[in-house]
Amino acid sequence: MIKSGDYKIIDNFLSKEEFAWVENMLWSPYFSWHFSNNINNQDSYNYYFHHILRTETENVGSIIESVHFWGIWSRFQSNINKIIGHNKNFHLMRVKANFYHRQSENIIHGYHKDIERVRNNVALFFLNTNNAKTYIKDVADVDAVANRVLLFNGNDLHASSSPTDVKGRITVNINYQEFEDGEL
Repeated sequence: MIKSGDYKIIDNFLSKEEFAWVENMLWSPYFSWHFSNNINNQDSYNYYFHHILRTETENVGSIIESVHFWGIWSRFQSNINKIIGHNKNFHLMRVKANFYHRQSENIIHGYHKDIERVRNNVALFFLNTNNAKTYIKDVADVDAVANRVLLFNGNDLHASSSPTDVKGRITVNINYQEFEDGEL
């Protein structure tokens, strides 16, 4: 488990071939983006597009997966050892692709926690390089660099932002739990 206030950056997370596959999928006209009229529960003014690849519902054991999930996840799963510690168990909670459109100025969206009900970590994958940073409150401002993963504690308040230099900022947000046998 990543401690609150800590973060880690992993550059060149996917191989060139894996990255090209994911990049082509997420920019494809066949990948559906869904409109959300607010960014999160702290930012109801701005909007973005998302695609829930996989999520656990409130009913324990109930999982919803997109038709695109396994194609994308298989590329991430083959690199999971870069995210979790050795001899740790991994529980995937949610995988969501986010698309923030270009704005005339960088807009920082509301600080929030993705999943508040249980402890978790966040692995944020940046698909493209742009000037829209991710902000971990009182901890770090992280640049969006293609094929970079930002790891941080899910209890830390964080915020996305909108780019001004590209048509859109795409991220894949992975919420997960890391634990040892008997823990959770």
